[in-house]
Amino acid sequence: MKDVKVDKHLGNDDSVSPLNKLEQRIFENIKKSMEEIRAHQRGEIKLRDARELLNEL
Repeated sequence: MKDVKVDKHLGNDDSVSPLNKLEQRIFENIKKSMEEIRAHQRGEIKLRDARELLNEL
């Protein structure tokens, strides 16, 4: 389901100025993270918790 409110804040509205390169990179990282969360919610992937990540280091 698409969230129109989010679209307006993410540059899909003509009144919003374009993102600079840093903002684009941040946006892409957040977008990728949200896609991973959705995949996890659908049961397609398993996410690691912070403890698992720290144990790996």
